[in-house]
Amino acid sequence: MGEKENVLMILNFSYPSEILKYNQRAKGMVASQAIGYLFGCMMTYTLPLALEHISWRYYIINAAWIVPMVAIIWWIFPETQGKTLEEIDTIFEGSRTDSLHEVLDGVEVTTVTEGSDDHK
Repeated sequence: MGEKENVLMILNFSYPSEILKYNQRAKGMVASQAIGYLFGCMMTYTLPLALEHISWRYYIINAAWIVPMVAIIWWIFPETQGKTLEEIDTIFEGSRTDSLHEVLDGVEVTTVTEGSDDHK
């Protein structure tokens, strides 16, 4: 059971900061960490009671929770490895910003200005 916490703990710290916009990042990290610490505190007090009352069957309950979580992460969470923050923003928000590769390669990006008919 300890390995699961080590693997998923990395996501607790890295994923929210990657997917949130810069102006949302501080509040999002606070919410993410608060939920994580509350859940950890709850598990600290309930785990000994659960092991005492239902012994090894607690691990079956834990596995029944982990398997769907792994499936959700595998199929629903978008891959962000190797992407710039602009590319991640495009994945989550659908906004069109200049990516680092486009800037470095000199690709000209057309922008839509407010009031123009180009956005139809």
